[in-house]
Amino acid sequence: MIIQLKGVGETNKGAYLMFLSIIEYFKEFHSEKEITFVTHLGHKFSKKLAQKYNIKPLVKTKRKGVEFRFFIKLIPFSIRKKINLYIDDDLDVLLDASGFLYGDQWPVRSIKGTLSNDIKRLSSNGTKIILMPQAFGPFKNDKIKKEVKRIVDNANLIFARDIISFQFLKDSYGKRENIFLAPDFTNILRPSSDNFNVDKTTRILIIPNIKLLEQTNISKESLINLFKELIEEIKIKNYNAAFLIHEGIKDERLAIDINNVLSEPIPVILEPDALNQKRIIGNSYAVITGRFHGLVSALSQGIPSIGLSWSHKYEMLLDNYGQHKFLLDFNNNNVKFLIDSILDEENNRKLSIEISEKARKEKEKTYQMWLKVNNLIFGND
Repeated sequence: MIIQLKGVGETNKGAYLMFLSIIEYFKEFHSEKEITFVTHLGHKFSKKLAQKYNIKPLVKTKRKGVEFRFFIKLIPFSIRKKINLYIDDDLDVLLDASGFLYGDQWPVRSIKGTLSNDIKRLSSNGTKIILMPQAFGPFKNDKIKKEVKRIVDNANLIFARDIISFQFLKDSYGKRENIFLAPDFTNILRPSSDNFNVDKTTRILIIPNIKLLEQTNISKESLINLFKELIEEIKIKNYNAAFLIHEGIKDERLAIDINNVLSEPIPVILEPDALNQKRIIGNSYAVITGRFHGLVSALSQGIPSIGLSWSHKYEMLLDNYGQHKFLLDFNNNNVKFLIDSILDEENNRKLSIEISEKARKEKEKTYQMWLKVNNLIFGND
């Protein structure tokens, strides 16, 4: 069986966590099966990562406008397999874990190039196409709506990660038997159990996100002052704050800019490994995050959290864990209330218990999602 991994990689930590979640699921439940994973290699998915996890390269058959598919298929598959020459006509399954791509926020060319241009041909070849839990919509742009319709019409399974995404799909394309609601599936991915040498009772992690500037109307000065206020409130309460850079250089620069306005800069944690990041998050007293998978990693481990949002996916995630009141409102500053609530020792303990119970239920939903995937791919074995 040949399975393509789409939308995953290592440049984005959320995409990497989704990649690891897929690999771990098949390793745990289907290790006895002969499965070959393939993907397009590039800056998002390096040769080094492919070699580490034995992921084979998926070759693009069109170069400079010339299609070579017919000629490649003249080579017997048994030979192509030996030389790792896989094309998308070979696919039994396509798993798309793009996270957040199919909606008005992104250019039409991205949706076309990722899936909609090829999905009808792949489906007619018998490839089972599954969109793993991710955010969708809105679909007010007619060109976007048209491209996503091709996906909705031809995919076998589509999992919306939240109720708003589910509703966007329903409102635009009607009720479909191939569309389901399921949570972010990295919630069951377990970090290693080693403990970092930190005092969990006092450290508050702050995870910045440059998209808070790129995708909202808040000014850089206002955002920096907002973070400054958060950090000052934490210090007043005698807790220790530290930045955790969940993504790349832009997030790090934002953290540096915030540190430059503080009377006393706070540490900046640069941990490149996504699983270690999740472990660091699990060893914190509370988390304040503008990164979606930073929020998933915190809530799935029972860590009280404050979310900073640039998309409906944050509100919905907090709501799924019964924590909707811990969304930081840019327009109606509620910093002091949120910090007081999340740092109070008794309330923090209570929140952790509540979140952990919700996390248990969310993880069960993820296993139910995988059951649907399993039944489609393998039947009821």
